[in-house]
Amino acid sequence: MTPIAVFVIVIAMLCVFLANNFYVSNKGKEISIILMSGASIYQLGFYLFLQVFTIMLCAIPLGLVLGYLLIPSINSLFMMTFKYSGQLFYLSSQTFPATFMILAFEVMWCSMLNLGYCVRSTINSMIHDKNKIDLSGLKGPQITSKVFIILYFVPMVLFLFVKDSTSYMFIALFGLIGISGLIKKVLPEYIRKRQRNNSLENSKDLISLGFFHSDIQKIFGLLLISLLSSVLLTCIIVYTIKQPLVSMVALMSYVSVMILMSLT
Repeated sequence: MTPIAVFVIVIAMLCVFLANNFYVSNKGKEISIILMSGASIYQLGFYLFLQVFTIMLCAIPLGLVLGYLLIPSINSLFMMTFKYSGQLFYLSSQTFPATFMILAFEVMWCSMLNLGYCVRSTINSMIHDKNKIDLSGLKGPQITSKVFIILYFVPMVLFLFVKDSTSYMFIALFGLIGISGLIKKVLPEYIRKRQRNNSLENSKDLISLGFFHSDIQKIFGLLLISLLSSVLLTCIIVYTIKQPLVSMVALMSYVSVMILMSLT
């Protein structure tokens, strides 16, 4: 069960990093004004650290309290399922040091990422642009829309004929390539075609399709992480179906990850 727990923790930390990145990148104008006023990078880094730390100072105690209040429900579920008794508020002795280490690691890396954003971004770009990591130079082999559509539908057919969970996971990865292609290439092409052919005389349709296309591009990474998480955890549930304890932990992890990704 440890790899499953680590996986959920990594996803939770990733959600915090994404939220932090969104928060800081939207403060570009404020940051650039502070830099133009003569502040050093280290002073700016400390200023951002104080802001992020203040937010976490409110969020972390709330999260700890809510998490602790959920412990009886989780323990009750395990007790009912596996027919054993124990303390409802039982927590392992390793819980608190492990939680402290994870939170300290998170605060440290959020601070370093924020400082890195300030170092690599010019004042002009922070004022006028929304900074994103440029991956335009990293181009792989070009795949046509038809290939992505095939990769999307073929796994659905193959699922009917395979019997073991390893094959499910292998086939699902091909399905993920198909889904990513549909979201990144096929759907935008369809939207642009629809805009040119059917929406030029309908301003509401034209604008709504434009916003939809923009939203898809913004959340593309989150969608892929969400899909990969669901495939991986679903396959673990299937693979461990004869180990009810592990299977239930995987199911609870699946629910947790889907909630986290939806909120993010």
